[in-house]
Amino acid sequence: MNKDILQIKLTKHKPHKTYAVNMKV
Repeated sequence: MNKDILQIKLTKHKPHKTYAVNMKV
């Protein structure tokens, strides 16, 4: 759960990172 929250926080700070995470998944 912590990981999800951390990822969401990172995503908010780095929107471009969201795409990379989505691609990895």
